[in-house]
Amino acid sequence: MRKFVMSLAVAGVLAAGVVAAPVLYAEEPQGPTPGPGGSMTGPDMQRMMAMMGMCHKMMQGAMMGDPSSQQPHGK
Repeated sequence: MRKFVMSLAVAGVLAAGVVAAPVLYAEEPQGPTPGPGGSMTGPDMQRMMAMMGMCHKMMQGAMMGDPSSQQPHGK
């Protein structure tokens, strides 16, 4: 009888853990949510796109050896 109670207690703890795990590890969605077309919009996305554009221009100038994109080193 004692083994049965112990087994029942262990099974109860395991079942409680299985039930509690999704609740404990659930997270609220963070960040921008996709719009109706599936694309993200908003001021954060626009700033990111502008920054990516500037980085692209800078990298193209550095890779192509464009002297106008390089600034002189001041002392």
